[in-house]
Amino acid sequence: MYSPQGLTEADLPEILSLVRAQAYHVACTRVYEITHATQNVRKGDGTGSGETVTHPNQYAGASRTLERGSEEGVKVEADGDVAMN
Repeated sequence: MYSPQGLTEADLPEILSLVRAQAYHVACTRVYEITHATQNVRKGDGTGSGETVTHPNQYAGASRTLERGSEEGVKVEADGDVAMN
């Protein structure tokens, strides 16, 4: 494991390729998806409804929303809908 958040060495080539192509928002979105996989975020989900990360505050806000949802027994679905457990 590359990081305690779930980023592995196998993930790095894809992310670095995106950075080299100057697709920084897509690279950040991939990191978000990978590091939040335990909260049911999958590749292509972005921060909800396929939205990409365009600002660090957006990344942090989406992370906090997911964390609050897991603490309160709430599941945020791939389409951005919230389902109570």
